[in-house]
Amino acid sequence: MAEEVKEIIHKWERADPTKKVKLIKQSKGYAWEITYENLDNVELMREIQLIDAQLREKFKSEEVG
Repeated sequence: MAEEVKEIIHKWERADPTKKVKLIKQSKGYAWEITYENLDNVELMREIQLIDAQLREKFKSEEVG
C-alpha cells in the first residue's frame, strides 16, 4: 500500500491595525494616550499624527501640557 503524503498549511490572517485612544480628564484639562499597532512605520507615524492633531483641535482649550 502506497503512503499518501499530505501537506498542512497554516495561514494566519492578519487583523486590521488596532487603534486606541485613552482620553484622560485632569483638573487642568485633557491629556491622551494614543496606541496604534501597525507594521508599516510610515503609516504608523502618519496615523498617530493625524489622531493627535484631531484631539488637539477638539480639546485645544482644555489641553494639558
